[in-house]
Amino acid sequence: MILLAAALATQAQPSPSTVSQLPDYLNWGWGEVMVLENGLITLAMVPQIGARVMQYNLGAH
Repeated sequence: MILLAAALATQAQPSPSTVSQLPDYLNWGWGEVMVLENGLITLAMVPQIGARVMQYNLGAH
């Protein structure tokens, strides 16, 4: 049981996170969209409308 837990813990490496500021993301018409990605989720926020989350994507999950 302890060996199984140790094996799973070594495989659970966090993915590097990125934050990108993209102009006209997906042709939404906003001047700038902040896109945050960490390998598991993609989150798109629009600062011009109070940094509201406009897209939350779990990819293939």
